[in-house]
Amino acid sequence: MRKKRLSWIVFLIMMSVISMNISAVTYGEMALQDVKKGVIRIMTNDGTEYYQGSGFAIGIQGEPVTYIVTNYHVVEDMVEINLYFDENSQYPLEVTDIVFRDNDIALVKLQEPLDSIQPLILETEKNAESGDNIYALGFPGISDSLDESFTGYPEDITITSGIISKIAETNNTKFYQIDATISGGNSGGPLINEQGYVIGINSFGILNEDGSAAAGYNGSYLLDRLITKLKEKDIPYTSSKDIAAEAISTPDESNQTEEVEQTDQEEQNIEENNAGNQDTLGNVTKVAILIGGSLLLITTIFIGVSMSQSKKKARQQIVAPVVVVTEQVIKTPQIIGISGYQAGRVYNMGGSMTFGRNPACKVNYPENHKGISGNHCSLQYDDKNDLFLLTDMGSSYGTFLENSQMIQKNLKITLRHGDKFYLADPNEMFQIR
Repeated sequence: MRKKRLSWIVFLIMMSVISMNISAVTYGEMALQDVKKGVIRIMTNDGTEYYQGSGFAIGIQGEPVTYIVTNYHVVEDMVEINLYFDENSQYPLEVTDIVFRDNDIALVKLQEPLDSIQPLILETEKNAESGDNIYALGFPGISDSLDESFTGYPEDITITSGIISKIAETNNTKFYQIDATISGGNSGGPLINEQGYVIGINSFGILNEDGSAAAGYNGSYLLDRLITKLKEKDIPYTSSKDIAAEAISTPDESNQTEEVEQTDQEEQNIEENNAGNQDTLGNVTKVAILIGGSLLLITTIFIGVSMSQSKKKARQQIVAPVVVVTEQVIKTPQIIGISGYQAGRVYNMGGSMTFGRNPACKVNYPENHKGISGNHCSLQYDDKNDLFLLTDMGSSYGTFLENSQMIQKNLKITLRHGDKFYLADPNEMFQIR
């Protein structure tokens, strides 16, 4: 038994020596300035009004970009969709058949590939965890109000930072709960980890029942379903796995270069003799570090082996309660703004809520917002029957179902999960979850 353990220790020490040479260089990481080259502004038109959102490029590094990832609600029912740099530089986009309505992701395609934007790297190897540092990139409208320029160039991108608070789930769809600020216009932008890889797509912010923003509670959907579909459709993208594969061969190339350089240096006998003493000292230092690291590794392994034996039973006792906890599912009814002034906002329902320009309304509109009455309509959740009751409160321009059927005043209409309705105009659309 001791011989086997000693063999494993020797093997691990040898691997640590190899890893010491490889880890000296970090491969594939993208600086935020490089990531910004792959984030784009999207301008849309539903036939009457213009809207904006964000997106990010995918593809093969070094090749022109054809595909853009964004939120589904950014491009839903739009008659015109453009990648926007400035008034004179706009490129048409069309929605592909890769669309996920429930986790708000859509893949759009350029009619002609562009080489002026940088495809981003999708994280496929390392799972993100709560506490990880993250960055949200995009074109929030509130930033535009502070800046006279309105472009889609990298210098106009806003970056907010924070951490992953937890990985949550709604409607069988996982998302990162993050405390990085997300606001209107940021929808569809990438969520980036510290290596510069995309781990999610920024989608929504949470509002309190009074309509105010819930600080530190924003959502970014995971990309696992999108990546699966990209593989099925054979759509090219660069993943962290691709970068890792490139990193394996790179150290070998550098070693060959070092051998050539060493051969050239051997011809310079005088300089080599003068540098000999310094090389010897350097080698002694490296050996000392290696021996010290090896001793530390041996000590750690022995401690780990001893502790693993004592903890084995404890781990077995922990597994059962975890399974029980994961079976507990809590459903929270939500109202989501699909378009218009409330686009991208998510309201958690508690009993009933009202919509309108009255400051007391939980879903509140500006005082001068066209078409919206002071107390426009109300929505009530019946938890016993798991349904919603929508009532028009005598609004001037009406409350409508998704099929444009106008709701009779003061008449309760039954709605269920997934149903949509709008206030006065289809641009002010909401969905129930």
